[in-house]
Amino acid sequence: MDDRRAHPRFRTPDMMAMVRVPESSLDYYFHVENLSQSGLAIVTKTLKGFPIEPGRVIDLEVYSPSGNISCRGVVARIIPGPGESPLGVGVQVYSFAPGAQQKWDSLIEDMAARGDALS
Repeated sequence: MDDRRAHPRFRTPDMMAMVRVPESSLDYYFHVENLSQSGLAIVTKTLKGFPIEPGRVIDLEVYSPSGNISCRGVVARIIPGPGESPLGVGVQVYSFAPGAQQKWDSLIEDMAARGDALS
């Protein structure tokens, strides 16, 4: 299978993200599995009860070492877990709150400098 990713992905062992579907007031918390210049993968124990499917717009607050990063993305894919339950989602980020794009870029640069890229 060809890797169609436009940007390298980086490990994020200690990062979390709060996710909200814009039309809902409920917050969901995920572990950030990895991220790239254009998106991230977020995982949890189960997606049961989370209103999600590919194409769904979500708002994210990524808790990073360089500060919180508020952004909006769209669910690109469901990450399968063991058995039949989904484990997480791949998100394509398409907009950032004011100042957040610079934090995201800085975070990516720091991870690239450390050599945290996934193979």
